[in-house]
Amino acid sequence: MKAEHIKTICTTAAATAAIVLAGFWPAFLNGADDGNAVTPSIKTPKFVSGTVEFTVALPEGSSFKAGDEPAFDFVAVNTGDQPATAAVEAVMMSTTIPSRMSRSGASQAIVWHEPLTVSLGPHEAKTFAKETHAGLPGNSKVNFYLHSASEAFRSVRDVGVVSMVEFSTATDVQTRR
Repeated sequence: MKAEHIKTICTTAAATAAIVLAGFWPAFLNGADDGNAVTPSIKTPKFVSGTVEFTVALPEGSSFKAGDEPAFDFVAVNTGDQPATAAVEAVMMSTTIPSRMSRSGASQAIVWHEPLTVSLGPHEAKTFAKETHAGLPGNSKVNFYLHSASEAFRSVRDVGVVSMVEFSTATDVQTRR
C-alpha cells in the first residue's frame, strides 16, 4: 500500500471515531464542569404567575398506592416589591399503564382539580397544604400540574401548563425484553 492510502485510511478512522465519541459521550460536548450534559437541569419545577412563584412538593416521606388521597405542600413566593395576587388551577391527572399485551393505548383522566388564589405582600412567602380528597386509581402514573386559572385547561401539552410532581401507583412494573 502506498503512504497516501494509509494516510486516507487513518484520517477516515480518526474522523469516524470523533463522530462516534461526540454522539455517544455527551460529556465531551459539555463546556462547563458540571457533569453529564444530558441530565436535566431543572431540579424543582416552578410555576410563575406575574411576580408569584409556586413550587409543589409531596409531604416528607410520602408514597402512594391505589385508593390513597394525596396531599401536597404548596409554597408561594412573591418576588416583587409590590403586593401580588395570583390565581392558578391545580390539576391531578392519571394515565393508566396498559398491559404489555394490550392493543389499546394508555387513557388519561382528571382525578382532581381545584382553583387556588393566593395574595402575598412584597417578598412574602406562604406554605400551605392542600388535600385532594380523591382516591388514586391503581396501576397508573399520576401527574400534578399547575396552570393559569384565567385559561381553560384543555391538554397537558398546552403552553403554560407546568408538570410539578409525578409518581406511580403501579405495583407490578413490567419491563420489556
